[in-house]
Amino acid sequence: MFKSQRWFFVFFKTWVWLSIAASVPVFTAHAQTESKHIDFGTIDRNPRYVIDAFTPFLDYLRTQGIPTGKVRVYRSAEQAIKRLNAGEYSISALSPSNALRLMDEANAKPLLIFMKGGVKQYNSAIFVKKESSVTSLAELTGKVIAFEHPYSTSSYFLPRNVLLESKLTLQESRKAVNDAVAYYFSKDDANTVAQVNSGIAHAGGIQKAFLEKHPDFSKFRIVAESPYVPRIVFLISGDFPEQPLKRILLDMHNHADGQAVLKNMRTTRIVEFDGDPVETMNTTVRTALK
Repeated sequence: MFKSQRWFFVFFKTWVWLSIAASVPVFTAHAQTESKHIDFGTIDRNPRYVIDAFTPFLDYLRTQGIPTGKVRVYRSAEQAIKRLNAGEYSISALSPSNALRLMDEANAKPLLIFMKGGVKQYNSAIFVKKESSVTSLAELTGKVIAFEHPYSTSSYFLPRNVLLESKLTLQESRKAVNDAVAYYFSKDDANTVAQVNSGIAHAGGIQKAFLEKHPDFSKFRIVAESPYVPRIVFLISGDFPEQPLKRILLDMHNHADGQAVLKNMRTTRIVEFDGDPVETMNTTVRTALK
């Protein structure tokens, strides 16, 4: 009797330990952060807008099993880089230019593209008034061009690089200078269009799609265009697993609650890069923005 009881207790103890082991979850996309929430970080001059736009996004991910935390908004790329390196957030959505900086300085990985207005990628145009004597980029030397602001991908970095690729010299000034293309910041794309139209600036550098939709588009002529770059790049920290987050994001548009969240972010759909995300960012996009 004693031996049978001893055998029973050994068997029971073994069964308990096997049951516990079987209940331990295998590695998931958020296993590395089971002890903390996954925060979203981005760069913007309007924190309230970003928080209102992306909080429902994090709420949606939470319903899909991703333990999200809160939205963090940074004033500059330098601050975002510092906080990503400190592990303050793990996922982000940024302009291509800022995405490259996080890749270079914080080991972030590009994963997907946020479409806006049904557009997956976009480019910029340098334009003049239709009656302008300027017909080539070289003829902008000694003239003044307006950009939006110094942090804009579509209305500064892309058109600026078009000028630099043409071996032109740029100098920040509201007045024309000899042997250089003078430039200043209008603070808004609509201002750029208005100031070229009024003659304050000889040319403007702006997102091509914005210009083409402007009611005064027929008054202007495009002199040059930039290469295309992704609309908004979604990134993850260097040690963050792609799945199941990637699968969830790509499937959002197929669900009514997901569609509502995308609309709130002014995003029509989340899609994949045409090729490898890292390679695309390091070749096509980096060349367009260097």
